Amino acid sequence: MLKRALLGLTIAFLAAANLPAWAQEFPVRTVKVVIPYPAGGPLDVVGRILAPRLATQLGQPVIVDNKSGAAGAIGVDAVAKAAPDGYTLLFTVNATLTISPHTSKTLPYDPLTDFTPIAAVVDLANILVVNPRVPVNTVAELVSYAKKNPRKVAFASGGVGAMNHLEGEMLKSTTGAPMLNVPYKGNAPAMTAVVSGEVAFMFDATGTAINFIRSGKVRPLAVTSLTRNKMLPDLPTMIEAGIPRYEAVLWYGFLGPAHLPEPVASRIIRALKIVLSDPGAKEQLQIQGFDVNLTTSEEFAKRIKTEYSRWGKVVQEANIEKN
Repeated sequence: MLKRALLGLTIAFLAAANLPAWAQEFPVRTVKVVIPYPAGGPLDVVGRILAPRLATQLGQPVIVDNKSGAAGAIGVDAVAKAAPDGYTLLFTVNATLTISPHTSKTLPYDPLTDFTPIAAVVDLANILVVNPRVPVNTVAELVSYAKKNPRKVAFASGGVGAMNHLEGEMLKSTTGAPMLNVPYKGNAPAMTAVVSGEVAFMFDATGTAINFIRSGKVRPLAVTSLTRNKMLPDLPTMIEAGIPRYEAVLWYGFLGPAHLPEPVASRIIRALKIVLSDPGAKEQLQIQGFDVNLTTSEEFAKRIKTEYSRWGKVVQEANIEKN
């Protein structure tokens, strides 16, 4: 009897030792969050607001690992190739999954099959701003002005294929207004060009545009989200301004490698719910211009697929060459 009991305990111990990591009360060790852009950028700032709070809820250290390069592709690919156990996560912006696949000649990952969407956590709308000397006060007037002055209206962007480039192209294709994109090396020099009058307008993130708006250096015309922005409640949405079906919102979200077990994803989502309900975290995010918008895994997956198709169509219609 004793031998049988010992044998049974041995078998049970070996079985437990061979259980997948997620079955052993995930997490039991440090969780690494890969951010595919350099430290100090907006994505990194949000990631570092969330990481220590997530660690508290998970009961294990959560470290941020900035793996930048190739417009985010290096860090994203590192997660795609990681073990699907929850200990290597991706915290990224929508461009790496929904825009880059259409503007890059080669990507080492497939955005629709190589990842397990866990949850989007924050949204960031852009604002269409114009130089104050441009004689328009509404989006409709900007469109009309562009049609009457086909060689005078150019818009700045943070580079070819950047989200605000595609937002301008979407406005152009939706309205038929002749508008020329002038790409810059980032949004900061693009905004400088708008302020100086070198170009007529641009789409810029709420968090950075707000200071230029308040100082009168640019004039806001509309926000790109479906709902009005809390920081500028009197500013209409693009749809309210007369541009049908126009929505373009930047989001940040967590993903794991493909085949991440559902219990692991659920554990992370439960922790995120608590983190994002914390008033201190909400305030820090809102100061940066972000709106908390925690999704389910299913909602996040659907959002990725929808935006992948939408931006692919915009890139094709604008004849943007892959680089």
